[in-house]
Amino acid sequence: MHRRYISTTPKYYTQNSHQKLNFNGGQDAFEALSIATMGVMSIGMIVVGGSMFALDVVNVEELRDLSRIKFGGEDRKSDKEVEEELEEWVATILSRKDHRDKGNRDA
Repeated sequence: MHRRYISTTPKYYTQNSHQKLNFNGGQDAFEALSIATMGVMSIGMIVVGGSMFALDVVNVEELRDLSRIKFGGEDRKSDKEVEEELEEWVATILSRKDHRDKGNRDA
C-alpha cells in the first residue's frame, strides 16, 4: 500500500496533469502473502520452541516418551511391532490379490 501511495504523489518538479501510475498488483499481492507467511511461521516457531522449553523436551523421541507416560501409552505396541504388523497385513492383502488375479486368469 505504501508503494501505491508513493506512486500517486507527483514528483517535485512536475506538471499538474495526469501521470501514469507504476505499480503491479500481482507483485504487491505476492509480497503481502510472503510477509504474512513469514509472520505466521515465525510465530509458530516461537510457540513450538516455547512449548518445548516449558516441557523440557529436546527431540522427538523425548516428546514420544513424555506423551506415552502422560497419556498412559505404556501398554501400546512399540514402533517396530507396529511396522512388523503392517508389513504382515500388506503381505496378506497382496497374496490375496495375487491369488484372485491368478484365479481370474485361469477362468
